[in-house]
Amino acid sequence: AGEYDTALKAQDRVRLFTTAVLKVEPTRQSAIELQVSQTTGVGAETSAGTTSIAPPSVGTGSTQVSPASTNAPASVAGQATPIAQATGPVGVRSTAASTSIETDTGLYLEVVYVSGTIRYQGPYARTPTLKLSSVVTAEQILEETNLEYAELSRLKSDGTPEYKTFAPKDVLEGKYDLALRAKDTIRFLKKTSFGGVGEEPNFEKFSDVVQLTGEVSRPEVYALRPGMKLSEVVTKDQVLLDTNLNYGEVTRLRVDGKHEYLTFRPGELLSRSYDLDLGPRDVIRLVKVGYGASTEEAERFSDAVRIEGPVEFGGSYAWREGMGLKELLGLAKPKLETNEVYAEIMRPLGGGK
Repeated sequence: AGEYDTALKAQDRVRLFTTAVLKVEPTRQSAIELQVSQTTGVGAETSAGTTSIAPPSVGTGSTQVSPASTNAPASVAGQATPIAQATGPVGVRSTAASTSIETDTGLYLEVVYVSGTIRYQGPYARTPTLKLSSVVTAEQILEETNLEYAELSRLKSDGTPEYKTFAPKDVLEGKYDLALRAKDTIRFLKKTSFGGVGEEPNFEKFSDVVQLTGEVSRPEVYALRPGMKLSEVVTKDQVLLDTNLNYGEVTRLRVDGKHEYLTFRPGELLSRSYDLDLGPRDVIRLVKVGYGASTEEAERFSDAVRIEGPVEFGGSYAWREGMGLKELLGLAKPKLETNEVYAEIMRPLGGGK
């Protein structure tokens, strides 16, 4: 009825009660609500003192290459040419989708090696003008090639390894390029299929990586680019009907080696009302509608509140400064049988934020 409201704090737990025998059934999120009707969210389990309130009534081998051929220019301007098959002991692997020539690159200094989900695998003769865009061409890309992430490994002048990531689509669009060095190794990944299992990134070697997991259409890895935002990863194409639009998590590895745990509302990303700068090794997790964080999870992801009882959308909601009880109830949608004269708020001793 709009007669009462109170500011919520992080880790608050709201419990409503019913006046009727309630048969709990899972509730699916409607397609309309998927298009961003949810604008707030996330909760956490807490303990301690309770406050009684009267809530408002709300509806619901090797290749022999001569020195002369080593520095030969590409056959097509701007494109690299794979080293041709020799008559010596060369292992050639060919399929309808890709061709690979196996070679011991340790024997040849001016070579760039390409592997993974790409049409022409194997060694490429390096020329002084060879760039990443000479290798990453439209003719090279397969339908299943991941255009958001690829890896480049190289040796620095002091002999130590260096690991880089890049997005093939940025190279194809002319947004990014890089001069290649002798003995560089480039690896392309396979795009995750719908409902498939995503590639696990090697965070120890590659730091400029962002990983998307959880209740998404395609769990995937992304190359971190300067200024990259959370909304570039959490898109409408990745959201499912059962994806919770009011709660999501970001686990971030800080420079001091400790983790930082953040919460956000996917619905606000889709509506462009909120965004977040991404960092190295960020892991993003989306959850199902009705998800409620466990006690252990709630301690880590503390910027959350939780609502329980006879509501359409119970569970965890992302908390933000200024969030009120009325806002939470509007999102959770109490059912008709909700007790209108009694409810509880449980808050940790010492209070939340």
